[in-house]
Amino acid sequence: MPLSRKLVANEAGELGYYVPGFFEIFVATDKEDMSLTNFDDKELGTFFHEYIHFLQDITTFYGLNNIYAFTEYLHFGVNQCYKNEDKQISVPIIIGNNSVVPAILEINKLTYGDVSDLKRFDISNISTFKDLVNSKCNVREIDGYVIETTDDNLVSFGAGAIMESMAYLMERFCIENPAKSSLYPYCSAEIVAQYLSPRFCSDPYNVLALCDASLMCSNPGRTFIDYIKSYEKNCPRNIKPENIYHHIFSMKLQNIDGSPVPVIDSLQQIAQVARNQLKDYFKDDSDEFKKLNQWIDSIIDFTIDFRSNHPSLIVDMARNGFLLKNRVFSNILQQIGTPTLRNLNFDYQQYPGKRDCEESIAYIKAVHCMYRLLHDGELKCDLYEWCSKDVNISVDESCINKPWLKCNKDLLCPFGYLWKHWGLSKYHVKLQ
Repeated sequence: MPLSRKLVANEAGELGYYVPGFFEIFVATDKEDMSLTNFDDKELGTFFHEYIHFLQDITTFYGLNNIYAFTEYLHFGVNQCYKNEDKQISVPIIIGNNSVVPAILEINKLTYGDVSDLKRFDISNISTFKDLVNSKCNVREIDGYVIETTDDNLVSFGAGAIMESMAYLMERFCIENPAKSSLYPYCSAEIVAQYLSPRFCSDPYNVLALCDASLMCSNPGRTFIDYIKSYEKNCPRNIKPENIYHHIFSMKLQNIDGSPVPVIDSLQQIAQVARNQLKDYFKDDSDEFKKLNQWIDSIIDFTIDFRSNHPSLIVDMARNGFLLKNRVFSNILQQIGTPTLRNLNFDYQQYPGKRDCEESIAYIKAVHCMYRLLHDGELKCDLYEWCSKDVNISVDESCINKPWLKCNKDLLCPFGYLWKHWGLSKYHVKLQ
């Protein structure tokens, strides 16, 4: 699901969102020039909030595991298409328990928790609960925490609330006039930490560090609360954010097969798998695909270096202050650039960092359209508005209800090119 940034209730609209696994940031602006210096405070804050979600996506175990599940589903879905001798593809394509993907998606859903907006979030109690995992894997149940509020709301505190809290914390550290947001989920991690241990919150960067470090685990909500409980019980001294990273990076995760794996080893393994799976989308010698694969290499190389050698980089960025003068942010932007940026008018843009692939960004969007077609049965190609602005691409009714037919055109659109490149040009789709 998109990670969205909303205004507080009684102010209109959605400020923006990030699409996990498919590298797209939407900012609710009509400005064609989406350079950072052209944004006002609200737009800049929204961009940065969503950029933190991008970093969560590519530099944490939780995010990369999600990316792996998306890529594995697409590989499975396309291979299922090849098995249909009548060349008819029934969508959505359901993936069976003989694959690891259903387990990953179910576990991610259970550990994601609740993210519905709450204007009030006063905690009266935090208790544990267990969810059974129905998919076939060695993880049979998920332990989590449910929070009861003074006005009788019950929320499952998980990765979603942690990611939104972390992004909003960064927004307030680095943006001069950040927009106001609802207390839950955007301030939930701070409120939970303050409820469990006011002493832990004496350093304003501790909550930020714990949000970031918790996402290195498969169950971030449990890791977050367990860490603070342990700290309050066993640690008489105040700690620094760097101590938090050291502790969590020294832990071992339970692999999907049940075996223990050190956090940093687990991250490096899933990062390499994600690299190979993402690059497998774009296997040919075209310049566009070469540039995309170079960008994929750059973000995975950055991730491994970042987490192995500079684990507290996020906190360093927060300490560095205002975004447009933030040296840490500037260095990251120079290394990996941005994902695809989109505005209200469906203009697309990208800061390329070290890798110049701005002309190739539509192919990443086409992969997302392919996923939505096979997984959700969504027929319309989301690139319709983008293609409408390209004089070299013809748009017609098939873009809305039969985009796979575009693979037969002389000048191929991004979706048509991918459909043909993946060997599907003779296949047609029908809804189940």
